[in-house]
Amino acid sequence: MVRLLLRSFTFSNVCSFLALTIALGTGTAYAANTIGSDDIIDESIQGIDIKNGQVRSADILNGGVGSVDLGADSVSATQIADGAVGTLDLGGNAVTGAKVANNSLTTADIAGADVNGGHVSFTAGAVSNGRCTQVDLSIGGAKAGEGVVLSTQGALQNGIVLYAQRVPVDGHVTADLCNFSGTTMAAITDLAVRVITFG
Repeated sequence: MVRLLLRSFTFSNVCSFLALTIALGTGTAYAANTIGSDDIIDESIQGIDIKNGQVRSADILNGGVGSVDLGADSVSATQIADGAVGTLDLGGNAVTGAKVANNSLTTADIAGADVNGGHVSFTAGAVSNGRCTQVDLSIGGAKAGEGVVLSTQGALQNGIVLYAQRVPVDGHVTADLCNFSGTTMAAITDLAVRVITFG
């Protein structure tokens, strides 16, 4: 039996056997390590060929995902970084009163509004009962031509009215001081006032 096997081993048989063994042993590894983009037919790979969760951020070209690639209602607040949405990202008239929290806006949020302070003093009887007089208030920050609202930061005698009229020149507010008290006006000493002007 051994002699028969040895007789059948010729040089050509041995070479053929070795070539077949090498081809089978290394051919698969060689092919697996040399498949590149050029070996893949364009548009031949489908979603079913990609394992779930294998496409990562690093695999996506910057700017490669557009709005048409996103499902309706697929982006929620948790996917948006805090402070990432700016005024340029909002559509015209996108923010309505319904989207503003109650009591969340202040005068600082109103375009052209400035809040200024000052103090006023008037002597007793400065305005006769039943009469009004115009007074000039020095209010830094007030600008000529602005609209103006005035409120006092302390109590006034009943029937004494102080209200703003206009801003004739920068830093000055014209107001009316009226006495409807039915008696002599008491002195007003260093009364704090709050003035809001609108550009």
